[in-house]
Amino acid sequence: MGMSASQARFLSLTARKSNVEFEGQQINQQRTTLSNESASYYSELCNMQVPTPPSVDDYTRVSYTFNDGAMTNTIISMLAKGNNQYSISYMKQWQDDFSLVSTVSSLVSNANDEFSIGATKLRSLGEIKKDIITIDGNSYDVQKDEKGYYYSTEKSEEVQISDNEKEKLEYYTVNSQGTPAKQIVKDQNENGETVWYEFVDEAKTSLTDINEEDLYICIYNNTASNIQDAITRVNAKNENGTINYYKTEKQEEKHYLQAEQLENIESQTLEDEYLSSLTDQQLTDLRKQEQYYISMLKQEYGTDEWHVRYLKNSTTGAYVPYFYQDAELNDGSRYTGDTQLANINCYTIGSTTKTEEVLNKLGTVEKDASGRYVGITLFNDDGTETAYQLTTTTTTDEEAYNDAMNQYNFAQHEYDHKIQEINAKLEVIQQQDKNLELKLKQLDTEENAISTEMDAVKKVISKNVESSFKTFNA
Repeated sequence: MGMSASQARFLSLTARKSNVEFEGQQINQQRTTLSNESASYYSELCNMQVPTPPSVDDYTRVSYTFNDGAMTNTIISMLAKGNNQYSISYMKQWQDDFSLVSTVSSLVSNANDEFSIGATKLRSLGEIKKDIITIDGNSYDVQKDEKGYYYSTEKSEEVQISDNEKEKLEYYTVNSQGTPAKQIVKDQNENGETVWYEFVDEAKTSLTDINEEDLYICIYNNTASNIQDAITRVNAKNENGTINYYKTEKQEEKHYLQAEQLENIESQTLEDEYLSSLTDQQLTDLRKQEQYYISMLKQEYGTDEWHVRYLKNSTTGAYVPYFYQDAELNDGSRYTGDTQLANINCYTIGSTTKTEEVLNKLGTVEKDASGRYVGITLFNDDGTETAYQLTTTTTTDEEAYNDAMNQYNFAQHEYDHKIQEINAKLEVIQQQDKNLELKLKQLDTEENAISTEMDAVKKVISKNVESSFKTFNA
């Protein structure tokens, strides 16, 4: 029984030792995995790019300027030509205090093509006075063309419409009030005969006994700004078996004045707060001034048709002109609703910075001991020379530098955050490795104890075997 017990104990210790050795192998494998993971993080740390702060020098440039009267000239390039001569290009800059500038748009109302801003009416630029004449109790505006003075009236004339307009005709039956009722369509059948039909619930219904002369016929222009301009009434007339179409056009009729009538022309200043405050001489001067405004506006914006209003500057007491382009004022699509209001672009006289580039001007330059340019001499077209003192200006693009610094701060923040994140992961790995190392030492201690016990059991078994052999040999 003692020998059997010892052998069983030995087998148990052997099994325990194998299990401890297996656990030790598992722990070593885990430590190897942690070591590889740790090496990966250290490699990532080594490969990270440290953000570099921007240098203010990268956003700073040195410019050279010289003054020519009221103009400030900034040199943009100097190309050496030899013999201390340079091809110099520079930018002229000056302040123009009498220039056209855009200002805040105005809310303009349109009432029968008379334009107002609040209670102030706009008038045609250049039209300060108007000439009128009274004939048979009626007053007419007097104008002048190459033939002389005239006043105009309107006359109505019936004209035949064009073939292109015929394709746009719309036909309606007429109700008892003489206004349009149902729309009908004119077409031709396969025999070339004229047929009429209407749509009822989307179904095509033929009509008979239609007399075009009894229909309401019109041309509809869907691009017009109001219904009055959109519809042109057309009359159908049967002339020798052929239907012809006519529309009524209003035409200007000029009536030229006789010599004795010219004495009856009256000149009236237009109703305007500003104009009413001026003397006759000031009105004459203003007429010349507004002609200059017209030339400026045409040069800048390509048209000489403008309206104007004058507003009093509360600080200086002077009246300031504000200009509105006729094409925008007369654009019906801009006006909305029954109030017929529209935001119209506005321009006035103000101060602007003007620039002009001068290229390849021949000249010489003067430098100081440090190599910085201090003077320049330009060769004029007439053979003379003009010397200027150069002013050195160092300018820093603060906005661009601040943008770059913001990008650097953001990159630095991301870099620091990444470092902290990796360090935190490495600390976790190191703690896990320490725990595994402690556990491995415990297993080593346990294995040593098992090995010691196994040696003792082996001795017991050996003695038992030796004692058994002696007994049987006796």
